[in-house]
Amino acid sequence: MPAPIYTLVPWGVWLAAFVLAFGVFGFFLDRLIGYEVETLRGGTTQSVKGWSADWLWGAGVSAGILLLGLSLWVLVRTFLPFWLALASLLAVAVLVVLVLPRWQAHRCRLYAPLPHGDEILRLLRDWQLPVYAVRTYDDGGTTSLNGMFLPFAPHVAWVTGASASLTPRDLALLIRREYFFVARHLQWAVLAIVLAWLAVGLSAAWAIPAETALQRALSLSAIMTTWCFTALFVWPPLNRRWMHAADRSLLDVASLAEIASLLRHIQESNLTDTTISGAKEQIFHPIPPLERRIQKLTKKP
Repeated sequence: MPAPIYTLVPWGVWLAAFVLAFGVFGFFLDRLIGYEVETLRGGTTQSVKGWSADWLWGAGVSAGILLLGLSLWVLVRTFLPFWLALASLLAVAVLVVLVLPRWQAHRCRLYAPLPHGDEILRLLRDWQLPVYAVRTYDDGGTTSLNGMFLPFAPHVAWVTGASASLTPRDLALLIRREYFFVARHLQWAVLAIVLAWLAVGLSAAWAIPAETALQRALSLSAIMTTWCFTALFVWPPLNRRWMHAADRSLLDVASLAEIASLLRHIQESNLTDTTISGAKEQIFHPIPPLERRIQKLTKKP
């Protein structure tokens, strides 16, 4: 017999209490090693109130997704057959992956068109990129140099406010590099990989015998934690390969010295590793060290 709905309450309350306690600890830890350290080095312009609001928003969304996912898992495993449960959970995952980035982007306080935007767009047109607007967003930092394209909006490039410190040509090169992932439809490849990985993990969790709601929730947590940790050995090499390919795509419009100078400036501003050991690079490092990126510019994949 399926377990009644009220059996969800005890484990749900326990989980919510755990998430709250862990969140309080995480808040003060992130406040110390994140906000305070960045403030001392001049790496953020946010006030304590603004940083706290952003942190609470991120923590709330993460906790909400966790609680929703576990609750849905317990419900579908209790009342639905395997194939229908798996399809329902994957559909929810697709919705989260497609919608959440847009919410996060708007939380970053999207701003007006970038200064020198006309010159940047002229360069992009010369390179035959269908980008019609370049806008900035405030990520709370003063040094991070990054760009992105939102889902279903491949014609508008978003760059961090600090990117305005780059020359128009360097900024155009940064956008062209980001567009490499859009042009190759790699965002859909990533979505397919994530869904396939999720489907295998959910199938393994379903195979574990569980009688109560708490057992079902804990079995899912144990399996998916282990499975996601395993992904850290698989995903970084693939991401590094794509990043090297994106770097090399700039060779069509810029010299090797110009690209190397831009990559060095970006990684130093973003406080990314410039050099690490080969063994360390293979694990947990989706962004290659600077010296490796420069070395790979002249090597064919």
